[in-house]
This record gives sequence, C-alpha cells and structure tokens, in this order.
Amino acid sequence: NDMSAAQGSMGEMERLLDSVSQPADWKKRVQGISSYTEFILRHSYLLDPPRVQKMKALLSQMARAIADDDEQEAERLFAALDKATDDLPTPIQMLLILNRAVWTAKERGMTLEEEQVRQALSEIESAMQSGAHDRAIARFAEIEPVLSRILGERPSDSSSKKQVEDLPKS
Repeated sequence: NDMSAAQGSMGEMERLLDSVSQPADWKKRVQGISSYTEFILRHSYLLDPPRVQKMKALLSQMARAIADDDEQEAERLFAALDKATDDLPTPIQMLLILNRAVWTAKERGMTLEEEQVRQALSEIESAMQSGAHDRAIARFAEIEPVLSRILGERPSDSSSKKQVEDLPKS
C-alpha cells in the first residue's frame, strides 16, 4: 500500500517537474515565430526600413510578453508578427527555404545534404549582401535538386513559413 502511494507521489512530482521545465504550448508557438522573425531580420538589408523597424518593435514587445508570462498579449503579438512576416521578397523566401532544408536534413540525419545546403546558404547570403542577386539565384538553382531530396518537393513551390516558424535558432 505504501509502495503504490509512493509511486503515485512520484508520478505527481514528475508531472509537476514536466510542467515547470517544458514551456507551455503558447510559449513554444510564440518562440517559434520569434525565431522565424529573427532569421528574417538577419537579412534586413533585403527589406524596407519601416518594415524592419516594425518587426523589431514587435519582437521586442514579444520578448517582454514572454518574460511577463502574458499569454494574451503574446497571442496578440503572434498575430501581428505573423502578418508582418507575410509576403516576403523572393530573396528572403529563398533563404528561408534553405534554412528549413538545413534543419530538415539535420533531423533526418542527411549529413552530406545538410553540409551542401549550409555551404549554399552561406554563398547565397554573401552574394545577396554584395548585391550579386543573379549569382545568388544561379546558386539556388544549382542546389535545388538537393533541396528536393531533403524536402521532397520543388522548394520554390512551397511556402516556407509554416515549416520555419518552429525551427530552432541557428
């Protein structure tokens, strides 16, 4: 009898520990879109300055809402960030696809493909930063067969947003 009571207490303690150590679902969602937005902002040179400022302000407010454990405010900001990250320019969409492919390859243990895409991502980022958009587009076209192997589709045909939002920060 004492043994089953002890096991019950242990189970309750484990559930309590899990609830403390695991972020709530809403926190995972808002951290996901925050990571997504941070990735986009790493390439702010491809966006209009007012849009960059809006995203930065929303991201800052989101960090505050998470820190304050304010689920309602975080959900409001989630919707605002979701809208602010719609209709991204093609170069950013390309980078998001590449980033998603890196994480997908990593999850699937596709080490060679992961490295190939990381290299392409680096080269494409450099080309975009220097304004060599034709070179970036050509390099993306070269890596597309690898992206298709990883993602199982023609990457340029897919929306990257829903898959990227929950990616870990790189």
